[in-house]
Amino acid sequence: MKLIYSLLLIFAATTSAMAQTPQSLNYQAIARNASGQIIPSQSVGIRFSILNGSATGSALYTETHTTTTNKFGLFTLGIGNGTPVTGTFPLIDWSTGDKFLRVEVSPAGGSNYTIQGSTQLLSVPYALYAERTRLFAGNNTINVNGNTITANYQAGTAISINGNTISGNYQAGPGISIAGNTISATASSLWVTDNTGIHSVSNNVGVGGNSQSAVALQVVQAATGGSSAAIQLQSADV
Repeated sequence: MKLIYSLLLIFAATTSAMAQTPQSLNYQAIARNASGQIIPSQSVGIRFSILNGSATGSALYTETHTTTTNKFGLFTLGIGNGTPVTGTFPLIDWSTGDKFLRVEVSPAGGSNYTIQGSTQLLSVPYALYAERTRLFAGNNTINVNGNTITANYQAGTAISINGNTISGNYQAGPGISIAGNTISATASSLWVTDNTGIHSVSNNVGVGGNSQSAVALQVVQAATGGSSAAIQLQSADV
């Protein structure tokens, strides 16, 4: 039996917050016998191997499939979805050296495989390698392993990391209050315009009334119906 590859590899990979990279490669071929005749509606055994470095390199991963051709001799399989023999498909390191695909066929669907050939994988593995890429941001590392993303961030000044939570650890100072996500001033103004009539305008001060532009300090004594002092200066120093 020999295989005529109508579509060798079809691979679609999307990586986003809502999608994951498929851990398989689509493989489609037409099964033919040694005379070139199509083998329709028959069970066949297929063995795939991912080879490292060359067409005769060591197998990083091997799996087997049993499938049935359609009436045109066509079959479609997902490399990575078969029965593993050696290795683990998601752990293949696509970043090191060339990778080749070896295809073996057992015409009767058993385990008597015949090598059909090996071909180099070109652009497809790069999408798989992207999922295993480590991202670096300064001295902090994000590790991507399969479907798991882990971080090794280090907390710095005013930043706290607790489990999956990154939070601010700011400290309130004189006149500053921090409550939840709100930072506000708490110190009273030195000069407050209110019912007591304390004012400050252009360095002129008024107590009991508005300050006057020509008077550095003005004290207004309200009528009390009795005797009282408008200003009293007192010292306990002998």
